[in-house]
Amino acid sequence: MTIIHPTNTFSALFWPQSGAAQKAHAQFQGLFRARLSRMCESRGVALPADFNVTFEEFPLRRNPSYGQLQSIAKRLRDSSNSSNLQFAGTTTVSLETRKLLSSLVAPQPLHWVDPPRLQDLAHGLFRIIRTMQRPDLAKAGFEENFASSPSTIDETKRLVIVVGHPYRLSEVQYLIRQFFYGVQCYSLDDTKISVIQYEVLQSKITTLLVLAGRDRLKSFLKIGLDGRLWSPNYRWILYNSGIIYDVKENLMPANSRNITSVEFGPYSAIESKYLSSTEDAMLYDLLNIWTVFMAHMSCGMPIDNLTVRALSGQFKITGNQSFARQNWQMAIYENLLTDSTVIGNFSTSGQFSMAVPKPRSSTREEVLDDYRKLNLSIFVITGTPYARFKEGMENRTDLPLKQRLEGLAFDLCMEVLANLGLYNFTVYIQEDSAYGSVDANGSWNGVVAALINGRADMACVDLTPNSARAEVIDFTEAYFSTNISILYKKIPPDATKEMFQFMFPLNTSTWFYLLGSMVIVAFVLAILHRISANNQHFDLQYSLFFLFASLVQGIVGHPPNRPSGRIVVSAYWLFVLVLLVAYVGNYAAMRVLARLQSEITTVVSLLDQSTYTYGTLANSSLSAFFKDSTFYDMRQVYASMRRFEYGLFANVSAAEAAVNTGTFAAIFDTTTNYYLQQTICDSVVTGQFENTATTFGVPRHSDLRHWIDLELQKLLSSGRPQELYKKRLKPNCANHPLVGIIPTEPDSLKPPTGALTLQNTLGLLVINVIGCFLTLISATLERSWQSISKRRAKNKEESVPVKRRRSVTELLSRESRV
Repeated sequence: MTIIHPTNTFSALFWPQSGAAQKAHAQFQGLFRARLSRMCESRGVALPADFNVTFEEFPLRRNPSYGQLQSIAKRLRDSSNSSNLQFAGTTTVSLETRKLLSSLVAPQPLHWVDPPRLQDLAHGLFRIIRTMQRPDLAKAGFEENFASSPSTIDETKRLVIVVGHPYRLSEVQYLIRQFFYGVQCYSLDDTKISVIQYEVLQSKITTLLVLAGRDRLKSFLKIGLDGRLWSPNYRWILYNSGIIYDVKENLMPANSRNITSVEFGPYSAIESKYLSSTEDAMLYDLLNIWTVFMAHMSCGMPIDNLTVRALSGQFKITGNQSFARQNWQMAIYENLLTDSTVIGNFSTSGQFSMAVPKPRSSTREEVLDDYRKLNLSIFVITGTPYARFKEGMENRTDLPLKQRLEGLAFDLCMEVLANLGLYNFTVYIQEDSAYGSVDANGSWNGVVAALINGRADMACVDLTPNSARAEVIDFTEAYFSTNISILYKKIPPDATKEMFQFMFPLNTSTWFYLLGSMVIVAFVLAILHRISANNQHFDLQYSLFFLFASLVQGIVGHPPNRPSGRIVVSAYWLFVLVLLVAYVGNYAAMRVLARLQSEITTVVSLLDQSTYTYGTLANSSLSAFFKDSTFYDMRQVYASMRRFEYGLFANVSAAEAAVNTGTFAAIFDTTTNYYLQQTICDSVVTGQFENTATTFGVPRHSDLRHWIDLELQKLLSSGRPQELYKKRLKPNCANHPLVGIIPTEPDSLKPPTGALTLQNTLGLLVINVIGCFLTLISATLERSWQSISKRRAKNKEESVPVKRRRSVTELLSRESRV
């Protein structure tokens, strides 16, 4: 058997939506080429390797103008000249437009596949709703008269219908007539979602039918999932939204047991890659039929009266290249996304089967069983005492993240999950290290956004509850209580300057001038004593001692009694008086200024100093606390933070680097500040205020929250969080090379602020020690000198008689010789 179909042809798609040609090509290559090859092989014919079908898209509106049709006709003729037009198809265009398009593609037939009319499927939707509301009616007649009297309508005869583009309320008239007094209708295109939510809650109606396109449905679901409409007693029915196989955005599949979805399908995981909307399903059905025609034309496969089962229903081949739809069929799913299950189907030819959805409950076994089926996503923020890498584990890639982390929150979270029997989870690090705040567009960021969007099933971080966050997520039981404090690094004092602080009220040149003036006055006194002797021996040594004693207010002895000496000494005393007053004033001012510039005691004191800039974590409850405070000073602190370079830092690591510069003060919870104090030497934690609670975060109305709270209460009663706190936090470091040897006073004996400490006066002790050492040396030298002097004097006295005796002897000897 030979190949009849040319190997290089094209198919024309007259499609209102753009991108139809690319989607058709992807579907054909990924799904239908292999199917066509198998059809030919069953006929003993091999499909050529160069077999190819080119899809060309001709975008047009539902009612195109004559000019548009002329342009399409020209493009079609140009394409037909280069390739053989084999197939032509369209959807969602008027009958008149189809007639014109048919004349353009003749002699080839024009195939069209339209989306289903809601009117055709309304009866099936009604049966689904009534089966959910009244399972006892599943085997009985579904047609009931609800219009007798509004007062007799109970909950099982009431319905909320929410309609959005591309559907219209006029398409659900059948359902409106069935429920009559017990129906409330809303348009997503004309009414705010929050208004719909509020009115539905007030109405007490618990069954919701939502008919909307993909994007509008997601917006409505987001509001519903965040509010009380997600409680177990509400039932949702979604119609043809294409969201069942949506793997791009997780919509809390663990908690989707409220939802029953009516979709085309079911289809395989491979097919789900190419199908995400009704238009994709229509294109799929068209290619399904075209593949049968290709098998007939290429391989001689018989197709007379062949029934083709497609995604949206059944088609019957009525000719060489013609077909007719036999029915519409839809699948019924329970739950969403990865947790979805087919529970029935129905068709316009009368087929209907549906397993009654199991009522959703919140028992421990059922909730935990639901979550054990999933791979949970646990989000953390590292670099804090609540979660950090183990030593040497930061760059390890051979181990999962949950084996490389530790911390107060992380360890506690792992114990809670283990106690609940939840071991199938993956830990993710929040990339921007943001806890969560609302931006200028009203959108959340950080881990709060991850919880809202369903990317996180639990946030094992140190979340601080506030009213804004409580509207979009839920908080667990508080596992730790702390407060806010200030961390700053005191500039390490220079050991020499700290010890000899008393020397710095006067600069070096002034001290030299002082010593020089003392020496000069001493010379003057000594000279005057020579000229006119005083009653006290004022030589140079005694004059120096006298003047130094006058300077330091020591015992000075008797002053000079001569007028000239008294004049010099009086002038010197006046000099000393002025100098002492200046010294005391400068010393007091120096200490007060240093204390005002470097000591921070409260948040408000930050505004009164200029030594430190300050800030807190951006996109956190702390920044929101200052920004939204009702106190003027707190708002001023936030305004200052925004002006500083590191005022609103991105993560804890950035804050640690800023504090290490010695010119930055970080405002954190006290636990984090104590953690940072372990590695930032000479740092101080002070100014505690505003007690806060630390919790985990879970999505809004999460069934898991209650059971997490119970486990946390058990751990709290056993004191486990405090054990972890003592385990993770160590004493802070110190880095005082010399003055660090001085013991710190206990709190009971702690000196008042501004008092002189041993550190400030250690220089005087050093001077005294050196003075004593020099005194000992001087005394030793004096004693040695006195001993030597005495021996010399004694030897001299003993040598005089000997010389005399020698002289007499010599004289007598000389006389005898004469």
